[in-house]
Amino acid sequence: METNTIERVYGKSKLLYSQKQVTEAIDRLSVKLAARVAGSKLTVVCMMNGGIMLSAAIMRRLHMPLRFEHIHLTRYRSSQHGAGLEWHTKPQQTLSGRTVLLLDDICDEGESLSEAVKAVKLAGAREVITAVLIRRRRAESCFSPDLAAIECGAGFVLGWGMDFAGYGRNLSEIRVLDDNQ
Repeated sequence: METNTIERVYGKSKLLYSQKQVTEAIDRLSVKLAARVAGSKLTVVCMMNGGIMLSAAIMRRLHMPLRFEHIHLTRYRSSQHGAGLEWHTKPQQTLSGRTVLLLDDICDEGESLSEAVKAVKLAGAREVITAVLIRRRRAESCFSPDLAAIECGAGFVLGWGMDFAGYGRNLSEIRVLDDNQ
């Protein structure tokens, strides 16, 4: 089973966005974010595990003092279909009076991001700005992030922090699994 998964992720997935396209999209997103958070007491909150690559890329592009925090909740648990939310780590430091930049890999239906915003507000954030690498174009989303680097349609995407059965997070491009496999 694992060999088939590895082949599917690394060998049979199709390129959706090249490394150059992703980098350029993150550059544009960073400019917008820098303008939005200028002069604030900023804490970047990474939604683990998927948001780690975007968080690192954005933080390198924000030339200002900031703090870093992470949270971890999941819906997928190595599956292609979301289930109930499960918290692993809620905010550990006080966010009282701070502007929080909440970063994640993808906003599909918005359930995880919506729950994360609630937790960050409960931890005392003055303002929460949400940004994702990919926003899924769909009518039935319950939450939409403030900003997205890229938009995409249907298909299971991976790379840049997004995975399939634990594989593919390290890809420097964004790929889509072939639904016919």
